[in-house]
Amino acid sequence: MTGDGNKEINLQIGENYNISNNTCIHYECTQENGKAILTKVEKVCQELDISICDMSTLTYDKDGCCRTCSPKREYVVTPAPKIIEDCSVRKNVTILQQDDCVLQMEVSYCGGPCMGSSVYSLTSNRFDQTCSCCKEMDFETKTVELLCPQGRRQSYTYTDVLRCGCASSVCTPANDSDLPTL
Repeated sequence: MTGDGNKEINLQIGENYNISNNTCIHYECTQENGKAILTKVEKVCQELDISICDMSTLTYDKDGCCRTCSPKREYVVTPAPKIIEDCSVRKNVTILQQDDCVLQMEVSYCGGPCMGSSVYSLTSNRFDQTCSCCKEMDFETKTVELLCPQGRRQSYTYTDVLRCGCASSVCTPANDSDLPTL
């Protein structure tokens, strides 16, 4: 193998060679079926959203390849919209956290009004209520990589909402004696 400055490099099985001008690439010499195999290993870094970082902790991982940081202690949560017109998929920027690993991302949820009614019934001589609530109708499971201290990553699985709709629900008054009868 030719190394830095076109210098010939001899690796023994089990040895690694690090390129001096690129900390994200190294070569490994392994053995398969009695033959030496030289493998180029290139580390791929997850994009780091520095807006969630405590800037005093911004650094590189132990290999000097990927940028890492510790998250800020305070987060700004995007407020829910004040005008909601219908039951639909909404998005909110939130912090996913598990142990000391975090990731700021946009997460889907269902929001908005659904129809309800209270109609007098001649048959039962009382009001019959129907209610519905805005809920997920279709969703999928997704996996993301959380950013952990020392450049470590941890998989995190969550449910992402694809479609929302109004679903029937049971209306229960606080107290039946509060309802007028005719």
